[in-house]
Amino acid sequence: MAKIYTIIILLASIFLYQSDIYAQTGKKSSVSNSTEIQTNEFEIKAFPNPVKSGEYISIEFSNFQTEKPISIALINIIGKQLINIEIDTMNYKLHITKEKFPAGIYILKAKQDNKIRTMRLNVVQ
Repeated sequence: MAKIYTIIILLASIFLYQSDIYAQTGKKSSVSNSTEIQTNEFEIKAFPNPVKSGEYISIEFSNFQTEKPISIALINIIGKQLINIEIDTMNYKLHITKEKFPAGIYILKAKQDNKIRTMRLNVVQ
């Protein structure tokens, strides 16, 4: 009896998976035919990533509103906010000191108005 239930559950999951694939394919084709889609959302890039302790990391923004400042926060893996600054330029260089930023994984968070972008930042020795 348990084998029958297992087979029924397996067939149901296959059916749901296939119907989901077909639904996603339809959505993708309708979006891919449109070339008019543009986003005004700002983006964040940081390099080099990983960065060595004692070096500078370049942070660049695109598609952001120049008249409004961007808040940058650097958060360590346990959630402690180490830096919180506001900038109004497209490029910013941040010095990754060994004392303040030991090797590890950090979250770089940028916020402008109610829009938030995050990215992972790796600091190595």
